[in-house]
Amino acid sequence: MESDEDDEAQLARDAIDLEASLKDAEASPVVTLVDRILLQAMAVGASDIHVEPQQKGLRLRFRQDGVLQQHVEPLPSRLVPAVTSRFKILADLDIAERRQAQDGRIRRKYRDRVIDFASTRCPVASVKRSVCACWTVERLNWGWTN
Repeated sequence: MESDEDDEAQLARDAIDLEASLKDAEASPVVTLVDRILLQAMAVGASDIHVEPQQKGLRLRFRQDGVLQQHVEPLPSRLVPAVTSRFKILADLDIAERRQAQDGRIRRKYRDRVIDFASTRCPVASVKRSVCACWTVERLNWGWTN
């Protein structure tokens, strides 16, 4: 039991604080954009983040109360490679792999709570060289249940 508590404490120390990262003046615009997307998803209580490449850009939707809703305006197609790569880097996925599904995890802190984003990325046949990702929000030490 003590080992589980030690592991959980280590996870909390290792998580990057999202709100603090947004104050980093040296962060690139894509890093800031992805952090804002994660922060907004947590702020609205989303259970999933869907990153969906479209012919004319990137659609981002959050699942709230079982319903997918668009909370972020679609991003221009020129940002698709950078944003999808950033999500892959955060989840420690192979950014060169586009043909096979990959699973990963992003861990962040939000208001003194540790939150995991479990990732499932699947190739999308209809959009050339693109991947659809679903980031499931898992609240660790959240203090309430969904």
